[in-house]
Amino acid sequence: FALKYLNIPHEVVFACEWMKPQMESYLLNHGEPTSNFYEDIRDLDGTKYKDEVFYLHESPPCQSYSLAGSRGGAADERGGLMYEAIKKIDEIQPKMFSVENVRGLLSANDGEDWKNILRDFKSLKGYTISWGIMNAKEQDTPQNRERVFIVGFRGKAPQMSFPKRVSLTRVLRDALEDEVDEKYFLSDKQIENFITSEFNQEK
Repeated sequence: FALKYLNIPHEVVFACEWMKPQMESYLLNHGEPTSNFYEDIRDLDGTKYKDEVFYLHESPPCQSYSLAGSRGGAADERGGLMYEAIKKIDEIQPKMFSVENVRGLLSANDGEDWKNILRDFKSLKGYTISWGIMNAKEQDTPQNRERVFIVGFRGKAPQMSFPKRVSLTRVLRDALEDEVDEKYFLSDKQIENFITSEFNQEK
C-alpha cells in the first residue's frame, strides 16, 4: 500500500502468509500474486528468487515476543521463525530489506534472544544493518503502537535514517467510522475475560 500511495511503480514477486483471514485480506486488496503465494515461509526456497528482488519486507510472528503473549521467545515455534526470516534474506539477496516486530522482541528471554537475532542479522554477508524503534503515534497516527524495525542495504550504505517524530494532531475519534457493524464489537463475555485475565490483573 505504501508503494501505491507514493505512486512508485512496482511488481510483487511473491508473498507469504500463514493465517487464512490475513491471506484472504491480502489477495482481496492486491489481487496478486496468485501463483507465487506461500502459506508457510519454511516451504519457500529463497534461492528461486535470488537477485530478483529489490525490496523484501518480512513480519515474523510476534506472539512469543509480545508482552501480551506467552513470552516464549525464540524457543517458541513461532518465535523461531525470526531465524527463518534471516535465512530467506540470505537466500534471496534482496538489494534492501526490512523486518518488523513488537518491542517485546528486545526484552524476551532477558534480552538474550535479541542479542542472538541481531548478531545473525549483522552476520549476513554484504549487508549494512541498522535498527530502531518507531511508534505510530509519532507519525501522526492516533495509535500507541511501538515496533522494532531492522533494515538492511546490500553493499556499503549510510546509517539508516528513520523518519523524524512528528506531533500527533489527530485523536482516535478522527479515524473511527460513525456507523460500525455490531460484529466488530466485543461481547460482554470477551470484555469480562479481558478485564479478569492474569496479564491485565498484573498491570
